Amino acid sequence: GMQDSSESLAGSLARADAVLFPVDCISHKGYLKLKQLCRRQGTLYLPMRTSSLAAFARALGEVAAGRRGHMETGEIAAE
Repeated sequence: GMQDSSESLAGSLARADAVLFPVDCISHKGYLKLKQLCRRQGTLYLPMRTSSLAAFARALGEVAAGRRGHMETGEIAAE
């Protein structure tokens, strides 16, 4: 159920270096839950506008270069 999904997601996030996710594929409630879990665990997260391969490649490049992402405070990292 939904409870199991949240617990499973929290466990997966604990092992993640960064979380990239397209906002056009999840609900607003799902986005808020993911954001909350990432902040709580100090995991870098980056919402992407679309689920396209180009958007994913661009976001991954930005995170790898240390130019963008949100941390515990939810602030965008400076270039």
